[in-house]
Amino acid sequence: TDMQFFAKRAKAIMDESFEAAEEMKSSYLNLLRYFGEDEKMPSGDFFATLNRFLGSFEAALDAVNKAEQARIKEEKRQKAQERKEKMRSTVQKGAAALQQATKKP
Repeated sequence: TDMQFFAKRAKAIMDESFEAAEEMKSSYLNLLRYFGEDEKMPSGDFFATLNRFLGSFEAALDAVNKAEQARIKEEKRQKAQERKEKMRSTVQKGAAALQQATKKP
């Protein structure tokens, strides 16, 4: 009958659901063990802690990347300044040499 078909189908779905729930519980316990957390820790607390950690990690990573970019920019600025000073020195030496060469004795 329709009711028997429904009951069999519903039981199969419920069995799959309970099996999936048990698998999820087992996976969650393994996750807690992996991170060294208390196995009784509620999932909401764990994921809130994980979310805070990820936010802090991303902020720290962003700060490190910005500091690195600033360091690279400063290095480029210093190298450009050194090239400019070297060029100025070369031009001054060349001008002095030219002045000496064109000086009448």
